[in-house]
Amino acid sequence: MSITTFQIQARDGYNLTCTYFEALGFEPVKEQVIMIYPAVGVKRGFYAPLAKYLSQYGFHVYTIDYRGMGDSGDPKLVTDGLYTWATLDMNALQMFVTEKHKNADFHIIGHSGGGWLLGFIKPMEKLKSLILLNVGDGYYNCFPFPKNIQIYVSWKFLIPSAIKKYGILPTSKHYYGMPLPKNIALDWANYGLKKDFIEDSSLNPRGAYLSSYNVPKLAISFSDDEVLGLKSVQSILAKLDSNELQHVHIHPNEIGEKEIGHFGFLKPGQRKKLWPMLVEWISSGKLSSLTSKKN
Repeated sequence: MSITTFQIQARDGYNLTCTYFEALGFEPVKEQVIMIYPAVGVKRGFYAPLAKYLSQYGFHVYTIDYRGMGDSGDPKLVTDGLYTWATLDMNALQMFVTEKHKNADFHIIGHSGGGWLLGFIKPMEKLKSLILLNVGDGYYNCFPFPKNIQIYVSWKFLIPSAIKKYGILPTSKHYYGMPLPKNIALDWANYGLKKDFIEDSSLNPRGAYLSSYNVPKLAISFSDDEVLGLKSVQSILAKLDSNELQHVHIHPNEIGEKEIGHFGFLKPGQRKKLWPMLVEWISSGKLSSLTSKKN
């Protein structure tokens, strides 16, 4: 298996670390390229098992560390806002793969924040599909009581207080993420206080492009997601163009699992139960392997 780690440069000159998983096995008639965009604060290595799996089915797969994450720099040295992970970092990877794979079709898998961050950039040319994995609206009132109060307190007080104390947002013991740069974390908290989340008219820039993704879209969510509930997921999906949008909401017991949660889909143990649906859907636009609830 050919796996290459390399750096690309965003248009502001910032160096970003990426990994390329070369397609193995059969090659489709036309090259198929998948970009996996991580959740807020999660480094690219967490997505390597899924990327390796997808490459074995003929897909070229790319993962990326956003600025201040993983191998893309010290979070203490990053002063940019959260939207730059899209407007500069995601955009840099898209430009790179477009140049390297000139005749390919492109697909995006966005996990959690890696999905809604796409609202800050226009869809790339030749984008053929979009998969939204555990992607939800961060507005605090998209969560049931009393969790909405807890989230409000976190967005409004706890995150700004932690940043004031440490200069960054420290890692939570209950999250897979890494410490966040100061302004990345402050933006994240600010979005969560806005009724329209990233589309709020008070924001500059605002994430106004989600409805522009007029391609086949598959949203995958789980009933035991400890970070985002179904209402939150449905709220973000309402911002998307409803054409060619399929939402699969999975209860773990439907596939013989006790739990999946916000991160379980990415774990290697799902290569037989959940990962095949990505190959099937990207290849054919259909799902035949699940009997779970579809919205």
